[in-house]
Amino acid sequence: MVLTTAVFAGSSTHTITIVNNSNTALIPTQNSHRVIYTSTNPACGTVPPDTCATVDMTPPTTIAAGGSAVVNMTGPTGCNIAMWQTYYAPGKGKYGEIQCAKSPVNVCNSVTKNYTCTISQQNVDDAKANKNAVPAVQ
Repeated sequence: MVLTTAVFAGSSTHTITIVNNSNTALIPTQNSHRVIYTSTNPACGTVPPDTCATVDMTPPTTIAAGGSAVVNMTGPTGCNIAMWQTYYAPGKGKYGEIQCAKSPVNVCNSVTKNYTCTISQQNVDDAKANKNAVPAVQ
């Protein structure tokens, strides 16, 4: 009989650092701030059905001009991180959205992986002109 390692319990947390390299404070939009965990990556281990799911993230209430903030991604350790997304705007009203996102990710949630989304002045200027912006994510 061959036994395989199963990861059933516990969670892992990764961070998304949102760097605001603009002269305008940013606030989260009403879009979904979420990370999707799936069980479709066999390298991540075996988890019970319905263990991996979409998890909402809590964005900061504001990201100061020239500042940064951290969003935590916490989900089941044995799952695959399929994608994540979080959205910001230069104020309330009719602005474009600045989407910090990574899709696909396809990394096991047990692997230490943190991300940085750097929002430029151009991204904010685009949002103020009612255009959507997608900054670089590393």
